[in-house]
Amino acid sequence: MTKKIIERLKNYQIEVDESRKKELLLLGAAHLKRQKKRTSYLELALFTIRFISLKTWLIQFAVLAISLLVILNNTPGLIYTLIKNLTGLLIISLLFFMEELFKSFTSGMWELEQTFKYDLRQQVLVKLFIFGFIDFMIVLSFSILTNLLFRFSFLSMLLYLLVPYNIVCIVLFYSLSCWRNSGNHRSAWFVLGMALSILFVALNLFNPYRMAVIYWFLTYLMSLLILTLLFFKQVKKLTAGGM
Repeated sequence: MTKKIIERLKNYQIEVDESRKKELLLLGAAHLKRQKKRTSYLELALFTIRFISLKTWLIQFAVLAISLLVILNNTPGLIYTLIKNLTGLLIISLLFFMEELFKSFTSGMWELEQTFKYDLRQQVLVKLFIFGFIDFMIVLSFSILTNLLFRFSFLSMLLYLLVPYNIVCIVLFYSLSCWRNSGNHRSAWFVLGMALSILFVALNLFNPYRMAVIYWFLTYLMSLLILTLLFFKQVKKLTAGGM
């Protein structure tokens, strides 16, 4: 623009209706909020699933196939051996899911991912929900199948699988926290390895399956509470720069 035009424009004053301006801003904010509630969770879930590696899904399908073969080839007299085998396979599945869940931290990419449309805290929560739901459905299907094939208690099988699963999840979160705080990968793997060794020794030497189901149920509730508290404690730290 020339100086002459600029001078002429300065003479024209546009009156702004502040009340209408404020009303329009409020309407726009309300519309954006409705749109976010309507689409964001579905979009976030689809966005997250797209970036789960193919290797993770293939490993899960392989573990599931092996588990089904183990169940179908088991004899009724070896039900507790079957439970131990399924527990081991379930933990293998969990380890690979956890690797996928925390790969942003272990690969040093969390800083970049914090700048995405959906922040890292949201992605971790959705991944955890997806993986947790899949593993729970697997445990549920194992419990139903063993009940149908071997007439074994559905509730007992559910608890026998979920309690070790929760305990390993707790150890995994604790190990990752140790790694983030100390920066020492070896200490984290040492803690995890010791915990898994103790778990399998306990299952084989002390035969906890002889305990009443009520004790397993109470242990499940306690482990679930600890796992929930530990998880949300770790999630809060994401906004401060990592686990």
